[in-house]
Amino acid sequence: MDEPSYPRSQKLHKEGIQWLLDNQPDMQTERFWQAVKAIGDEFEGGFVSRISFRPDAYRIDRELKVVEIHEVVMSHEPKVDLFHKVASLFLAFDGDEEWSLRMFVHRRGQTPTEVDLWYWYTDAVRSARGERREWESPMPNESLPADRLGLDA
Repeated sequence: MDEPSYPRSQKLHKEGIQWLLDNQPDMQTERFWQAVKAIGDEFEGGFVSRISFRPDAYRIDRELKVVEIHEVVMSHEPKVDLFHKVASLFLAFDGDEEWSLRMFVHRRGQTPTEVDLWYWYTDAVRSARGERREWESPMPNESLPADRLGLDA
């Protein structure tokens, strides 16, 4: 059977995810929400189902009690909406005294960058209040300039 034909950016994205899986054997791509629900009762009920998000890859370290979300970026910057969704999940983890949530963005040829999820949580709150920023796009899902992503350097 022939391999499906994808646009170049999708092919690069799939290759980036595969590179993560090949180089970090404890990384996973499937059943993210089942794994999060299994962590504890604080994620039971309607909370998890309200977040429409599936990471490119993730890792759960049960010994250190850390969930890591990994996003692969090949052709464009992530959307604000992505950070807001992960930040809402971050808040649930932040309320738990044992578990923590971290997010990393992987760009081609660069060291992974950890995302400041507290920044994006407060940004989501400001956005919900209707407060605008000077750099904010009028379109909620439009990409932002790389220097405004709230990423740790």
